[in-house]
Amino acid sequence: MKALDLKSMERQSWKLLQQDGLTDILFGAIFLSAAVVGVLDETPVADGIRIAVLAAIQFGGVIGMILLRRRYVAPRLGRVKFAAQRVRRTRMMRGFLALCVAVTILLVVLTSLSGKLGFAPFGNLGALGVWLVISAVILVPIGAIAYFLEYPRLLLYGMFLSLAEFLHVVVELPEQLPFAAAYVQGLFSLIAFATGITIFVRFLRSTPKPEIHEGRPTDGA
Repeated sequence: MKALDLKSMERQSWKLLQQDGLTDILFGAIFLSAAVVGVLDETPVADGIRIAVLAAIQFGGVIGMILLRRRYVAPRLGRVKFAAQRVRRTRMMRGFLALCVAVTILLVVLTSLSGKLGFAPFGNLGALGVWLVISAVILVPIGAIAYFLEYPRLLLYGMFLSLAEFLHVVVELPEQLPFAAAYVQGLFSLIAFATGITIFVRFLRSTPKPEIHEGRPTDGA
């Protein structure tokens, strides 16, 4: 019975840790980076600058999430020693998260270069085939993250990324509407940021830092 109680407590602590909204904010940064690149694509800025801006925003989001979690989340939850299986899953999740960021950067870079240099990174699959490949590359790591974190809402962000690529590759919306990529990715960024910030603020209000009471010296000997 005690083992069952400990397992239940461990699971509750894990779920509480995932309710800080910072992962949503990270995806907001990922969408924001794509939106900024969508703006830069309409300007004569060098490709190296686009890639540098994209990487800076996305990795900045990762670093910001880590710092905010250490500064505001960890002190409220305290130190929790999770089970070995949970620790292994967390390490795998971090690997998938890094892969997700890297894949997003790669896709934006390939999309930008293919339009300017005239090469087809996916061969002769056709627009729909290219989109299906890109969607698989996007949804597999994000689905893994959602599974490991027990955070189904992340699949919605994966669908947003897939939809953005559909509008870009299949519909070719940027060729019909200037700054279309910036509008689409910017909208998704606002949704992710609004969701994450709301959850984060709610978490801070509902989970205050534990008070530390220092002992008072007693009078007399």
